[in-house]
Amino acid sequence: VAFLFVLFGMSSSFGQVAQRGTATTATSTTTTITIAKPTGVVAGDIMLVSISQTNTNTAASLAGWNSIANTTQNGGAPNRVYTVLYRIATVGEPVNYTFTIAGDNNVGAIVAFSGVDNTTPIDVNGAFNNTNSTNANADAITTTTTNSAVIMFASAAGTSPTWNTWTATTPATLNELFDTQNTTSSVGAAWATKATTGATGAGGAISTVNNRKSAVLVALRASVPPPANDLCSGATLITSNTTCTTTTGSTTGATDNNETGDCTTGAENAVWYQFQAVATTHVVTVDGIAGFDAVLQVLNTCGVAGNPTGGACIDATADDGIETRTLTGLTIGAFYKIQIHDYEGD
Repeated sequence: VAFLFVLFGMSSSFGQVAQRGTATTATSTTTTITIAKPTGVVAGDIMLVSISQTNTNTAASLAGWNSIANTTQNGGAPNRVYTVLYRIATVGEPVNYTFTIAGDNNVGAIVAFSGVDNTTPIDVNGAFNNTNSTNANADAITTTTTNSAVIMFASAAGTSPTWNTWTATTPATLNELFDTQNTTSSVGAAWATKATTGATGAGGAISTVNNRKSAVLVALRASVPPPANDLCSGATLITSNTTCTTTTGSTTGATDNNETGDCTTGAENAVWYQFQAVATTHVVTVDGIAGFDAVLQVLNTCGVAGNPTGGACIDATADDGIETRTLTGLTIGAFYKIQIHDYEGD
């Protein structure tokens, strides 16, 4: 009898967010503003739009774009509204986007990023901080995931104001994404990657005009790349032993591929292992950590429905439980595939 033992759970290994193409900008003097899609945007990218409007108290909008934050810049004439929205790109995005606005002197920009989690793209965002000075100040935020993209958005009133010296505490220096203006206002943004979780410190930027300012910090959550053994064809090889030897595994980043013969039903994220039989009987054991309800099965081969004797799906325990399959009648030298997922879908 040979044994295989896998200690299983979830971990955090976030990828890297990167800017896609370059930011696009536009101005308008009507009740709409049309801004081009940044070059190179593909399905799964996130786009963020920053729009400043004058002579209105109504935020900019467009169906399919979600609000992150908006604010009314009070303390002077004319009235101004500053809005930040986002959208996850899908297949067949248009070449530009026309936003509904209520102002009459408007400026906006779209910036895009790849590598963002499509389920929870916004890790955290602050509320707008409004000031009346040369400096724009954004309240600190506290990121909850590693490798988040910290972006500071800012708007300034005045005659063609421009921006410089974008900063936070962690990360210390923010790299400018865009700085665009019309005759009465401007929008700008800058960003950097925050490798660790925790507080960013306050954001800051300097403009060339002492007038009304609005600023906010937004953190984008990086996606978790699929593991190498996400597919049956990429199953990780583990070694059979006459005594139990532990292999540590995780489903973090795994997807549900619904491969032929597997025991997922459409929402579970599974990973795959394989072993070469050294005896006609093997015992496969999976120990789920706290919060992981392991489901285990063994297939004869990828893409074909069929289990060795004793290899059918099993979920006899709950979270932190141990699942065991005793396989008999194996062919020595043949490879068998092990699928593992969490019953809760993680």
